[in-house]
Amino acid sequence: MLFVVVGEYLHVCVCVCAEKQVKMWDPLLDWFKSEIGVRPLVTSSIFGTTQPPEVLDAVEKAIRECSDWQLAAVDWLAGTARSLIVALAIARGRLGIEEAIEIIRLEEDHQACIYVWHANVFFLTQLFFLLY
Repeated sequence: MLFVVVGEYLHVCVCVCAEKQVKMWDPLLDWFKSEIGVRPLVTSSIFGTTQPPEVLDAVEKAIRECSDWQLAAVDWLAGTARSLIVALAIARGRLGIEEAIEIIRLEEDHQACIYVWHANVFFLTQLFFLLY
């Protein structure tokens, strides 16, 4: 999941669901480039990556163009979504709420699926040993 950290870093959380992340995030990053004028760098490192000055300048310009009401909404959305890109995409009409939630919850939903799968395997293993 992409998110801005202290205005300087974008980070992509890499997990087993990386293919789905690429499928969901690449079109959003393409939109961001066409809308804002730059494509932010992404990384699989937990330490993030430093964005070039032109990315930071373009993001700052996009935020400065917001009205007070838009800025309040973008601020709240960015905190909730943990992503300035998602927040701007919602505010500018690129993402609907349902699609945004799917992107926002991508890792959490993936982890839940893994947990349920492991819990089911554990349950079936225990049931097998009880029955035989």
